[in-house]
This record gives sequence, C-alpha cells and structure tokens, in this order.
Amino acid sequence: MKLSTDLNPIILTGKEKGHWRGLLMTSDNPSNNMKHVTIEYAGQIRPGGWNYKGAVIGSWGAVMNFDSCTIQDCQEIGLHWVNYASDLTINNSIFTRNDVPILTNANFINSIDETSTYQGNVNDYIRLEHTGVDKDITFHNIDIPFFSDGFLPNNDAKRTFTFKPGVTLLMDAGSRIKFDNAFSYQHETIMIGTAEDRITIKGKEDVAGYWKGLVVESASPLNEIRFLDIANAGETVGDPNGAIKVGNTCFFENPRC
Repeated sequence: MKLSTDLNPIILTGKEKGHWRGLLMTSDNPSNNMKHVTIEYAGQIRPGGWNYKGAVIGSWGAVMNFDSCTIQDCQEIGLHWVNYASDLTINNSIFTRNDVPILTNANFINSIDETSTYQGNVNDYIRLEHTGVDKDITFHNIDIPFFSDGFLPNNDAKRTFTFKPGVTLLMDAGSRIKFDNAFSYQHETIMIGTAEDRITIKGKEDVAGYWKGLVVESASPLNEIRFLDIANAGETVGDPNGAIKVGNTCFFENPRC
C-alpha cells in the first residue's frame, strides 16, 4: 500500500463547499493515523437525527492522529470532535477557509497547539462546547482565539487548568468559568502570562456583563494568576458578585479588569 507523503498527498475533494458530507470516524483503534491528507469542499449536517455538523466528525470512542493534514474550504465545521470521542492528536496541520475550523470541548484542548495553524476561516476561533473537564488541560497560545460557552472540572479527581502566555479566550453570553473545590478536590488554576504576552479572557461581544466571570473556589496553594486581562464580565446579583470571585486561595499579580 502506497503511503501518502508531502510530495504524494491523499486529496479528498469536491467542487464547492458542502459538495460531499465528509468523514465520520468511530473506530477506537489506537493505530488510526492520517498523514499528508487534504480534505476539502466537504461538510453537511448529517441525516437521521444526528445533527452533527462538519467535514470530519469524530464520535463514539473515535481515535485519530492527524499529522501534516489540511482541512480547508469546508462548510459548517472543519473538524468536529464530540465529547464522547476518545483520543485526538493534531500535529503540523492546517485548518483554513472553513466556516469554523474546529468544534470540540475542553477535554481535547491539549491537542490544539502551536504546531498547527488555524487562521483564514469565516469564523476565526476554536469553538468549545460546554462540558465538565475530566483531565488536566492546557490552553496553548495558538494563532486565533478560543470561543467557549463555559466549563468546569468534573469532581472525580484533582485537575490542573493551565493557560499559556498570550492565550485569548472569548466567552459566550451568560457563560462562566468555574474552578471549584467540591468533594475536597482542590483544582489548580494556573494563568501565568507575561508583560509582553498577557492572557485575555473577554466577552465575544464588547458589552459589560456579557459573561458571568471567573470563579476560583479551590484552596490549592498552586493557584496563580499573573498578567491577566478580563473584560465584559460580571454579575450584579448574588453575593459576592463581580467579574472575578475568589472563595479561597489565589495569588494575583498585574490583573486588569
């Protein structure tokens, strides 16, 4: 079997956006691998009540390693990796000229890093669906923002949430990020930007109180927030209220609200 290479790629194509449905992946074989593959002009809403949109969809325990792949000119979503898929790895790949490059949730955020490029789409952000987080996660400083409708840890073990310098996170209307301490799991919040590369969390729309804000209730001594810009957040009801709510221990340095 001839393997694809950068000089001999595999190309799955159509004539225009949405010309063909795309790929649906449900295999959990750890050897699944796509390398030097281009997928273009795909993407439809799947029939039969699925309602999953996208050119490449990972579902039902799917495992895939995308290496040096391109997903481009696709309708709806380039890559849609749903919550009950399994493992996702992305390296040196390109997502461009899609309606949205990637839709997934925070459990797969570690795979979206600086080795790949994501610019040039109709909506230039990585869309994150709300879900409880089941692992340690890191937000990498990629070339477009993340866009989230909120997330929080599932309280079955301690989790660490790390935000790299320069990360930008857009928040949906009414959303919240919450790092709590239920069942005595002291989740760790590490947002350490720099003076040159501040971390930014703000509303998708530039409206005061557009999203609810950041809640840190964990008493972990490792909680640390440095050089964070937070905007468009806050609640006017409840006690306490505001853009950032700190219930226990957290070290702040150079935040801007």
